[in-house]
Amino acid sequence: MGKDMTAETGNFDALKQRSFFDVGPKPYGANPLFSVELLKTLSEGEMTKLELERKQLFQLLGVSSVPEITNLLTDPVKRAETNTRFIHELGGSFGIEGSTKEREERITRYAEEADSVIQYLRTSIVPDFNSDIEMVNEVQATNNPLDLLLITFDKKYNKQARFEAKRKLILMRIAGSIDQTERELGASDQFKQFQDFLNNHVWNTELLIGDSTTAHLISEHDPDTFGCESVVVSQEKPQKELQPNQKITTIRRRNFQVDGKIIPIYVTTREKSPDAKIMKLLRKGGENPAVAVEDGLGLMGVLDNARDIKLFENHLMASAIKAESPMRLEDIHDSLKSGGGTGTNNESSNELRMRKYFVKMGKIRVELMLFTNSAYLDYRYKKGVSHQEYEVRRLFDSGVIGLLFPQDLYELDYNTMKSKAISSIRSRIETE
Repeated sequence: MGKDMTAETGNFDALKQRSFFDVGPKPYGANPLFSVELLKTLSEGEMTKLELERKQLFQLLGVSSVPEITNLLTDPVKRAETNTRFIHELGGSFGIEGSTKEREERITRYAEEADSVIQYLRTSIVPDFNSDIEMVNEVQATNNPLDLLLITFDKKYNKQARFEAKRKLILMRIAGSIDQTERELGASDQFKQFQDFLNNHVWNTELLIGDSTTAHLISEHDPDTFGCESVVVSQEKPQKELQPNQKITTIRRRNFQVDGKIIPIYVTTREKSPDAKIMKLLRKGGENPAVAVEDGLGLMGVLDNARDIKLFENHLMASAIKAESPMRLEDIHDSLKSGGGTGTNNESSNELRMRKYFVKMGKIRVELMLFTNSAYLDYRYKKGVSHQEYEVRRLFDSGVIGLLFPQDLYELDYNTMKSKAISSIRSRIETE
């Protein structure tokens, strides 16, 4: 099997197999989370986690014992009463205001986000193994948290279904925590304010908001590494057929003015999807949702060369002073010349060339990543550096794949999955 791809999973013990949260061959009694017989095998720390999980669950359900939970499997009236309480209390724990129906609608959204994590991995990360990790139909169709919880106790369901029900509940909990933090921080409002600042003070105000021009980056790439060796910017798309190791990358560029000179810049919003935020929290192995929210919204800028990047940074800060909203740059990492990644993540390539920092203006804090044309093309296409490859590697190497699809349930060879996924990416990049 090679490297243990399930080891770096931090605080998400409830997802781990071969742990005190293991989903055994049979529900209840074979699951140490609810089995008195196996409590003596736990360490002090494991006992504390177990006890706190039980207390939180009992409190949300309004019960005092496991049999009261399992009795809901055969008592539809009590189950309906408990469901109303559970939804209301669970919604309140995520700071969701409004009626029980309104809370239920938002919790249903968390369930859909949990499903989208698995769907994204199946179709975008390891499509060759799509059928191997497909969800059990009944679990995918179930969005009610009480129904999912009861599946984990129900002997009519097999081990995989009970694990996937538990997994979905945990992913829903992560989605709810992230949503609550975003609402508390006002992340979307902050980003809109920053975009308003750019439109009113940074971009060329002689143009309408959204005006841009099309540019084609015609690049030559090293046949071995597919790193960018040269790039020419053309306003017209070449009609002749591309040579091997050539690429045409089309971008739409805005511009800004410095001392009467117009400088083009390609700017794109880097907004993480809900499933991407959930996976980031899993990768980091911590349950603090602010980790996933911090860089959930940001901008990527691509300029012709390093000189234009410096001009843009000077213009950005000068514009903030003119707007009476002075800014400061935090967590600055610069590898434009030397590579060396961002300095914050051991999973990033040593050859990644970029400048990255957070722009802080009052309550606004937005991540900004800046590339030259050639560095951006490496970020897109270079072997071992491209963001698509990076995404695959970090999901495997951080243990997320092993955490969500434990080997004893799915019988997967993670190294083969990883190799095939990266090979597919390289094939698409180098042949399209």
